[in-house]
Amino acid sequence: DIVTLSYMQKGVLTAIVVLTILCSGIMSSAQNSSKLQLDDDTVSIRSVIPQSPETKLHQPGESHESPETLIWAPNNMTEFSAIQFSIILDENFPIETLEQIRITGYWISINEELFQQFSFTITDFLSLENNQENIITENYTYPNTIWGGNYSLTTEIYLSTGEEITSERSDVKFSSHSYYLGHATPNEIVYLCTCEKKSVAITIKNTGEDETEFYYSLDLNEDFQSARVEWDEISQERSSGYLLAGESIRLTLEVLMYQSTSSKYDILEIPIVTEISYQNDNDEQVFLENKEVLIAHEILNEDMHPNAAISFDEFDFKLEFNDGVPARVPFGKNSDFFTLGNENVLLNLSITNPGYFDRVVTFIPTNTDFTYSIITNEDNYSFQEFEAQQPIIHSLETNDYIVLIENTGQIQNETIGLNIAFNNSLTSFVSFDIKPQPTVTSTIFSQITVLDEQYELPLDLPIAFDINLIEFEEFLYFSNEWELICSTNSGVDVSIITLNANCGGNPAYLIPEEQSDINTINSRILIDDNYAQEYVEIMFNLVPRNSHSNLNTIHNLSFNLTVSHDDEENEQNNNTQDDQEDEHNNSKGDDESSDNENDTDQDGVLDLIDNCPDTEPNTQVNALGCKIIEENNDGILEQDDDLEQESESLESKSDDSFNWTFAAGTLILLTVIGGLVIIKARNKPKSSGLTPSKTIEPIMPLPALPLPSLEPVVIQQWTDGNGYSWRLMSDQSIMWWNGTDWIPYGKK
Repeated sequence: DIVTLSYMQKGVLTAIVVLTILCSGIMSSAQNSSKLQLDDDTVSIRSVIPQSPETKLHQPGESHESPETLIWAPNNMTEFSAIQFSIILDENFPIETLEQIRITGYWISINEELFQQFSFTITDFLSLENNQENIITENYTYPNTIWGGNYSLTTEIYLSTGEEITSERSDVKFSSHSYYLGHATPNEIVYLCTCEKKSVAITIKNTGEDETEFYYSLDLNEDFQSARVEWDEISQERSSGYLLAGESIRLTLEVLMYQSTSSKYDILEIPIVTEISYQNDNDEQVFLENKEVLIAHEILNEDMHPNAAISFDEFDFKLEFNDGVPARVPFGKNSDFFTLGNENVLLNLSITNPGYFDRVVTFIPTNTDFTYSIITNEDNYSFQEFEAQQPIIHSLETNDYIVLIENTGQIQNETIGLNIAFNNSLTSFVSFDIKPQPTVTSTIFSQITVLDEQYELPLDLPIAFDINLIEFEEFLYFSNEWELICSTNSGVDVSIITLNANCGGNPAYLIPEEQSDINTINSRILIDDNYAQEYVEIMFNLVPRNSHSNLNTIHNLSFNLTVSHDDEENEQNNNTQDDQEDEHNNSKGDDESSDNENDTDQDGVLDLIDNCPDTEPNTQVNALGCKIIEENNDGILEQDDDLEQESESLESKSDDSFNWTFAAGTLILLTVIGGLVIIKARNKPKSSGLTPSKTIEPIMPLPALPLPSLEPVVIQQWTDGNGYSWRLMSDQSIMWWNGTDWIPYGKK
């Protein structure tokens, strides 16, 4: 027994150990399984498979966030048979994969069997994003043949990927018994005025399932203090009775508001004590309604001033003038209108009659510097012609007019004002300021590239500048779209790299993004080495787009730069005969002015060295342009009348003639004068110791004194417009430089 007990103890002990190991394995497996399941859930959450949609039911026009309407009536009134279905999808739902949505309504029997009553398909999707959701809305009018009872509503979504998503709800009900009580036309707004008694039509209708019937009783609340309300004679008799499904009764209320009501309320709700009931299968009375029902009406005043709105076709903002209050302009904005040089302005004028009665409208301008007219489909009318037609604006209606304002091209700062009158008594004033163009205080152009040095040709130079247009965003009636026009000298190529345009071509359009304050414009200047001028001016003009051509003021920026040229090879001769040895090495000279190349008296001597500039035509002249001296019959040389003038001219031109020319001329002149003196001395009779009878032999003239032979020297040197260098020599010969030597060309 002891041995047996020992074995038993060992067996129990072994079983406990095995059980512990197994339990540990099971717990570990469970923990691993739990972790694996968590990971699986995480993966599922991140899946791109769309979640099931949510379908909501509302009256047409209500928000999808409004309380739902879940009880409907199987009625014969189309006005009350429309359900607004809102399908709400997750924000991550792939809207682009939607192919169609099908909604089906099933009647649920007592045995919970489903019988289809209506079905429709949506293929046009108008999605509205709201609070991180995609909402698709559709209005559906259900047939009046459906059964009353509980319904199951199924929504099926089909995707282009082949997937199908389905959702279902079973809390919708179509009541077998229902009614309508309200204005004769559903959703009609009825207006009341303290100025007159008003007849108001109301309707009660059985909108229940076919073959149903109910009893109704309508009574007026005698304690109602805001107005006097009573039935007309016929309605008094018909204010109670029975109605079968689809039948209706029209009743008339006579309402007279009290004067104090119009100043306290905008809406007047007339209470009607309503009792509607039917008998169920157990002959028990069941009430559909047993309470006071409020029928709402709006209150209008008899006398109301016109409400007006001014707008322009190319802009969305409207200046609204309501109840005599000036138009409100958003903070930080400017409502001025700009003509941009246009001679005419078209504005849209909307006039609303908020009063109870219809009114005749007239327009009276307050600024007579302009011409006004009304444009209609038929013709243009002046304000006086339009007023003669007695145009009427009905109560609570709005008429739209197009007003043409002429002669606006030359204005500076003006105000357009119109008095709009109803029946020539109730007047509202509308106005707006008109200017030629917007003005700002900020700097439009800011030059980045600074040009303050001389540039050598050829030239390839980038230039850049900033355009600041942010301040123009404050103008409500200015599009802030511009044309950038560039102009420059002929032979200069300027490209506007930022706008992909060239100078002199079509204007470049500059349309800044909203709230973009700085636009950097990069440009490039190209000038080849054939450019002949020394200065370059580049002008950038900024003009409002679509402006008229006679707009005077524009914003502009100009770049000015100087370019240098390589001089032609010319010899400059400013010295005496000592420079002759170097004349072949100094062929470059300064260009003489056009005056230095003139010969006014056409005697073959240029004005530069002509000491006798008024020589008569066809007269032989010397190298200095003066008439040559000749001998008379007595062998005596005649002195040219211009000799004295020549001497004086030589003095006056001593700064412009070479020294050696002056010395040679003086030597010749002294030799001639000395010869004349000697001749005269020999011919003079002797006065002492001689008798008159003595014969004196005539003395022959002295032979001409030989003059030293002189090499011709340079009198003038110049370079013509083609770059050739020329010389006028002292012997009247002309030479030209061929690049190596001076070559004779001919006599002057």
